Amino acid sequence: MLVEAFIEGRPIPQGSKSAAVVNGKAVMFEANKNHKAWRQTVSAALEGLEPTLNPVRVELLFTFIQPKTVKRSHMSVKPDLDKLIRTVLDAATGRVFKDDSQVIILNARKDYGTREGVLFRAYEIKRHADR
Repeated sequence: MLVEAFIEGRPIPQGSKSAAVVNGKAVMFEANKNHKAWRQTVSAALEGLEPTLNPVRVELLFTFIQPKTVKRSHMSVKPDLDKLIRTVLDAATGRVFKDDSQVIILNARKDYGTREGVLFRAYEIKRHADR
């Protein structure tokens, strides 16, 4: 295993953009103003590792506190899982692996839990000598 870490905090999705015209030019920016802080939290939690050049398997479990008024057993509401994943993989780039294109196996889910955050696990995939 390369790394296992529970990164506490409310997971913030990446991907939704807003646009504005500044000095006559269109400028794109993240719609969620908390995105940058969450990405920095994830990045800091993964600091100090030597990024691998090998392929990687990543497992992510995003946990959120279930509101008292919500009765559903699964978190089948926003934020979108793919946008949550994007934030974490981008934050892990340069820390766990050189580029997130090295992630060749990904298992991710979101659920209700007792603490908000993401459980991040990464495994290096090495070639077997017999191949």
